[in-house]
Amino acid sequence: MKSGLFSHPNKYLEDHSINTLIIAEKKFNRIKKPIENIIKNIQTKNDYALNLEKIEKAIKIICLLHDLGKSTNYFQQYLHGNKVEQKCKEHSFFSAYFAYFIAKELINNPLLEFLIYFVIKHHHSNLSDPLDEEPTKIENKKELLKKQLESIDQSKFEILCLELQKYLDFRITKEKLKEYANIK
Repeated sequence: MKSGLFSHPNKYLEDHSINTLIIAEKKFNRIKKPIENIIKNIQTKNDYALNLEKIEKAIKIICLLHDLGKSTNYFQQYLHGNKVEQKCKEHSFFSAYFAYFIAKELINNPLLEFLIYFVIKHHHSNLSDPLDEEPTKIENKKELLKKQLESIDQSKFEILCLELQKYLDFRITKEKLKEYANIK
């Protein structure tokens, strides 16, 4: 069953996200051994140590959630040629913000969590100064996140999230996203 949410004209959001993951996993598998050797050389003795499993989870989160914000009704309307407010159809911050919190639950590595946020937020733009990035400082965007979350079609979103869960081993819900943004 398909969600009815699209990432591009005639391309289902879940198919796009999963195909992105498949491509990234193939590329990662080609460089896995050198990365493993690098990790062994820089491994630290703390709770935030890097390992291959955390890096693989980070890749999954980035690939599967980089376009999560396209699930909003604003983006779907824009994709179908309807005029929508520019800031409401923007999907990168929405995707990055929620991917950051999901990464905090799944990875427990502040560096990877930040990199996930940064990569997703800027996947369609020029990279800005990383020192200006603070994923948890959203007060000026909280109303927009709330508006975007409320616009998401619940049944379509549930289908999308069930598909993503097969690869992420994590259940995303609108309620969980509202908790992350402290939205009631």
